[in-house]
Amino acid sequence: MKRVLLVVAFLILFVIAGDACALSPKPYVGLFADANHSIPCNGGSSSFNLYVWWLPSANGSLGTTYNLVLPSNVTIVSWTQSSEVAILVGCDCGISGGFCAVFAECQTDWVWSQRMACNVLDEEPSAIEIVPCVGGSSLTVANCYYSVEPVTIMNKFCINQEPIVAVEEVTWGAIKSLYR
Repeated sequence: MKRVLLVVAFLILFVIAGDACALSPKPYVGLFADANHSIPCNGGSSSFNLYVWWLPSANGSLGTTYNLVLPSNVTIVSWTQSSEVAILVGCDCGISGGFCAVFAECQTDWVWSQRMACNVLDEEPSAIEIVPCVGGSSLTVANCYYSVEPVTIMNKFCINQEPIVAVEEVTWGAIKSLYR
């Protein structure tokens, strides 16, 4: 009987700890070519899909504004908003326009805001970047508690080259705290 209770207690603790570890301490955004947010490049293809993927913090996400900087050798053929997005409109970001995305409800897991069908015009290496709107010092999201959080940009989407992935300085203590 003690063994059964010990196993049940361990499983409950494992499930609770697993859920707590799944939530990110801060929000992230990444540009990917697939619905699994795992391919950060076009792979040399002349046409590809580009997804804007968001990973909310433990506080969730309700919306954001951002701009995509396209190199001269990439054109957008069409774009589609995610079914999780209630409103995706062009915003005045001061450069070449931008996007305002408002989610239909509080998002607490990976979610994409838009998918774009793109064409590459030549074989020159380049990259697509996600940046804040002009006047903003950092990319931000509105969380589910109606406050603003800065977003960490995970990568640039590489065109005809190897992935360009962001690296941020972290102390050993910060890494250990993720597993406590």
